Amino acid sequence: MTTITTPPTETAEVSLPSARIYPSLRAAWVPLLALALAFFVEMVDNTILTIALPTIGRSFDASTTALQWVTGAMP
Repeated sequence: MTTITTPPTETAEVSLPSARIYPSLRAAWVPLLALALAFFVEMVDNTILTIALPTIGRSFDASTTALQWVTGAMP
């Protein structure tokens, strides 16, 4: 009688990159609040420019193309 034996198989552990673990829930909100504040400031800045654009055009006797350059120059 013939016995067939198979060698033991080895399992390799694969470590996946883990998600960032914050020490508390409050620490997880800090980046989100910083980005929300930056977005809000940018929106206020664009609103002020949009409201001031007609006055800028009259003061400098600027054409529509020049006013487009003003809005394009704002980062």
